[in-house]
Amino acid sequence: MSSEKKDSKSGPFMGTSGAKYEKELIATARKIATPGKGILAADESTGTIAARFKEIKVENNRANRREYRRMLFTTPDLGKWISGVICYEETLMEKTEDGKTRLVDYLNK
Repeated sequence: MSSEKKDSKSGPFMGTSGAKYEKELIATARKIATPGKGILAADESTGTIAARFKEIKVENNRANRREYRRMLFTTPDLGKWISGVICYEETLMEKTEDGKTRLVDYLNK
């Protein structure tokens, strides 16, 4: 046991440049851990999704990957069951076919 006295007001980020984000981080963690909800793992790499597509005879190209993720993200009532989504880097900047909506914007609705 450490005899070091701990300051009850200090959190894991106190004394670092992250201190100003502590409340936001805690709020985000609580939201993600909402009872009865899960996290959607939509972070398949292009190689992993290629295997998934091969099984259903779908060509692994950017348009098909975008449409697959759009389908996932626009599932009716998704927010009732999902508290967060893990995205593959390609998805973060991807827009719908018409270029008007970022896919991740569907997740914020």
